[in-house]
Amino acid sequence: NDCCSLRIKEREGGKPVLELVVDKPLDREKKAVHKILLTAFDGGSPTRSGTSEITINVLDSNDNFPVFEKNLYTVTVGESSVKGTVIIRPKATDADEGLNGEIGFSFGTTTPDSVLSIFDMNPVTGEITLKEKLDYETTKSYDIDITAKDKGSPEMEGHCRVQVDVKDSNDNPPEIVLTSQPKPVREDAPSGSVVALISARDLDSGQNGNVTLHLKEGSPFALKSSFSNVYALVTSAALDRESVSEYNIEITATDAGFPPLSSKKMISVSITDINDNPPVFSQSSYNVYLKENGVAGSILYSVSASDLDAGENAKVSYSIVDSKVHDVSVSSYVYVNSENGSI
Repeated sequence: NDCCSLRIKEREGGKPVLELVVDKPLDREKKAVHKILLTAFDGGSPTRSGTSEITINVLDSNDNFPVFEKNLYTVTVGESSVKGTVIIRPKATDADEGLNGEIGFSFGTTTPDSVLSIFDMNPVTGEITLKEKLDYETTKSYDIDITAKDKGSPEMEGHCRVQVDVKDSNDNPPEIVLTSQPKPVREDAPSGSVVALISARDLDSGQNGNVTLHLKEGSPFALKSSFSNVYALVTSAALDRESVSEYNIEITATDAGFPPLSSKKMISVSITDINDNPPVFSQSSYNVYLKENGVAGSILYSVSASDLDAGENAKVSYSIVDSKVHDVSVSSYVYVNSENGSI
């Protein structure tokens, strides 16, 4: 045998006592049962002998701590995963038996609330599940400390770490931001004049965060990309305030995710007037019949003219174009009120 030896002790009266003595520490996990054949020989002639089999059952002590299959587990979870989704089930074993080998799982004592609020653990199986939705834009990765503890006395424990990487989902629509407010545009502004600066942003990452802007067709404006996600709203055709004095421009932002998400924004651009329209009379000619010997100061007729322009450009004043009748200036006969056109 490889564990025990015999030792003889003499008791009072000279009778020997045989003892079976353990020579080295026993390890139940390597060998749980030792079988020893003990033989006794007498001193006669011929020699006689007797045998006895001794079975030694090694009882367990809690001398082994739980061991995980890996020190580090890495798992990737989609941001769109629902509550109750199983993340991972770390496995641990304990070489002891009975309560000494029965394992319970828990989060590490220093686990932050940000992890405890998102993940849950089955204390018997070690299975980690989601108890709240993940948000890639808030936290992209979690480091979780796991403890496996047996039920022996004293308790023994093992540790591992689980790294949960959150995979982005296209769950954020793009946002349109006015970097500079649109300014009024003169109706004679050349094509390519900058009206406003616009930027686009998306909280998602990768393709989910790539945003393009486009305009609804039919307006004399265009978007010109200047640098990353920044655009200039420029004029692309001739403007005429008398036809359209204000444009409500619809801008759409669309990301490159699947399925793509989009958002819209309306921008109002007013067109300022220039004096590009002459006054126009209500009639091209007027025929007025008068009695001779009319009294000076009496109103002969009132003419009216209008101007399509706005503001000061639309104010009309009246005057008589000087001409002569029988070598006498017309203005010596008649007078026109410069404000209301009364003659």
